[in-house]
Amino acid sequence: MAAQEPQSITLLLQHWSSGDPTALAAITPIVYHQLVCLITDVAGNVVHDIIA
Repeated sequence: MAAQEPQSITLLLQHWSSGDPTALAAITPIVYHQLVCLITDVAGNVVHDIIA
């Protein structure tokens, strides 16, 4: 997934805040992907710490 410009994320959040359901549909996969990346990084660090 391509990185999103911070301005586009802000714009989506503003539209969602104004009640635009398509903005929520657009931002959900972006946030999900970022959370998966963070969890993967954290899990990798935990495994590395246990092995080391």
